Amino acid sequence: MLKKSVSCCLAVVLILSLMTPGIYAIGNYPSQQRIEAIKEDILEVTQISEEMRCTEVIQNIDSFREKLQTSFPLMNDYELGKSILMALGDSEDFIATLPREKVIEALDYTSAVCTETFIQELPSGEMIEVSQEEFYAPKQAANASIPEYEQTFGKAILRSTAYEYTPSYKLPGRNYYGIRGALEWVEAPLFQFGDSLVVASTGNIDNNYKHNAYGEWLSDFLDPIYDTAFMQGGNIGNGKHITMATTSLFGLGIYFPVSLYPNERHVRTLKYIYAYYGVSSQQDITCRVSYAHGKIAWTPSFSVDSSGTISFGGIDLQREVFNGTGFTIYHH
Repeated sequence: MLKKSVSCCLAVVLILSLMTPGIYAIGNYPSQQRIEAIKEDILEVTQISEEMRCTEVIQNIDSFREKLQTSFPLMNDYELGKSILMALGDSEDFIATLPREKVIEALDYTSAVCTETFIQELPSGEMIEVSQEEFYAPKQAANASIPEYEQTFGKAILRSTAYEYTPSYKLPGRNYYGIRGALEWVEAPLFQFGDSLVVASTGNIDNNYKHNAYGEWLSDFLDPIYDTAFMQGGNIGNGKHITMATTSLFGLGIYFPVSLYPNERHVRTLKYIYAYYGVSSQQDITCRVSYAHGKIAWTPSFSVDSSGTISFGGIDLQREVFNGTGFTIYHH
């Protein structure tokens, strides 16, 4: 009877350990607290503040990955990549949108440069930059008789991230980077036409890299719509809603609708859009992500010159342009 009771207790403990990995950190299930402790101990983060923007330079990502592998030997490559990306600031929801190979790619990262820009769309369609505090501040009451003033225009976050990594085809003296431009509409925009997101740098395009783009459109009534596009070796695979383009060696852009109209009653509005662009360089390079938001029926177009300067077609009345923080990546 005693042996049976002990066996039952052990079984209960085992089941609980599998159901609650944050408490019983075993095997493939390290607690988030332990990962955070390793992150604080190993990752070297430098913050550079400029007006309303902040840039983070993160070093020792490869050492962080090695420590995770040593501490949690049963974690698979996807779990390791996910832990690395979360330590670098990506949310779990966002990581779930990434292709599996992009999550696993994080195992080869050595350093990263990350910036966020907070954007407010005015009723006129103009897009202005605001501070993080203002962006997340509670909505203010219009007057005492109205409990809350509901805004009728959008809010978005423009994120620029450059990951240095070591590919299997690395050549001596070259540095390799995967540069990601991402836009998240936190509140749906008032103007919902065709837009464009461009990732540019003064480095040379890496044709061995799998450049890709992703979009997600949400509705309160219908299931989300997802779309992807990719490019490798000069061959482009456009999605159903996303069109990918390169106008030079120094930039990659995507075109996409902000809203999808599946029928007369419901609208799906863009939630996430992002693009990865691979480059290599033998010298210091500058990078920038820019976003053009259509205010009327605009036909998106862009160009990038050798200095990494992004230009959008169309007149100002048609679209509003917002440039993310430009930053320099130093060769070593």
